[in-house]
Amino acid sequence: MELARAELQKLLVEAVSAADGKLIESQEPGTERASDAPDDGRVDLRVTFDATNDGLLDLIYGLETRLPLLTIERLETRRLDVTGEDDPEDPTLRVSLVVRGHRKVTS
Repeated sequence: MELARAELQKLLVEAVSAADGKLIESQEPGTERASDAPDDGRVDLRVTFDATNDGLLDLIYGLETRLPLLTIERLETRRLDVTGEDDPEDPTLRVSLVVRGHRKVTS
């Protein structure tokens, strides 16, 4: 599972970079699973980054239309109050995404 999480992290870091975003952090989302719960192959990761509206749209489109299949489980945005912002029509956003990938489960 750690290898799958590392690969998901790599994909998300590349996606943020391609969208001209600034990565703040990536981490496990903190959802607790019971120790006796069956392994269903789901791998979740939360990424927090800064991006413009256009960058966020590019990132979402890229995640939803590429392989491997990734699902956006949660999306939170807020406008950053940046003094002297270059373009008030396209503000910088602080974005937090929880993305789910799937890995093959061996029996």
